Amino acid sequence: MAVGNATRSKKTVSLQSDAMLTGVWAKIEYNPKSQLNMISETMSQIADARRELEKDCYFEVFHSPMLMHLALLEIARWVHSVKHPKFEEEQEWRIISFLNSGPTSPLSTRSAGMEFREGQHGIMPYVELRPDDGKLLPITEVVCGPGANESLTPKAVELLLARYGFSNFDVTTSEVPLRPL
Repeated sequence: MAVGNATRSKKTVSLQSDAMLTGVWAKIEYNPKSQLNMISETMSQIADARRELEKDCYFEVFHSPMLMHLALLEIARWVHSVKHPKFEEEQEWRIISFLNSGPTSPLSTRSAGMEFREGQHGIMPYVELRPDDGKLLPITEVVCGPGANESLTPKAVELLLARYGFSNFDVTTSEVPLRPL
């Protein structure tokens, strides 16, 4: 399901969650040259930061691990903001965020603030995101993908959005055919 928003000219919407760091509302990039420019710029900024931080005597003890962590987050953010050009018709936007804890944190810390639901392939973890200002997300359009109940899904989405206070939105069905498994 793709969600459209009324603030497409803005790059970010401030979100909060008990389990995640601040989310970034990102427009997906489909152009390979632009994707390459994005990752090149990211890597250049990381290299510049490293050169500057290496001047400090605490680089190996303090700055290097922190820089490594931040570099991995930025690279992961890039990975989640690019797609193959064949998907360009989607004009997708994503909320990209990361857990408030690292992979070496205790399990109880990593699972704090997470919710769980039944998914098609088992139990799915998720986090609830909400705008910092307490207002509704600026959703103006939902495009429902192909599925077994294509005629019922848009109606269910309309009811869901109305139930949670959304108005002035369009719900449509994608023209993309269901991919056989």
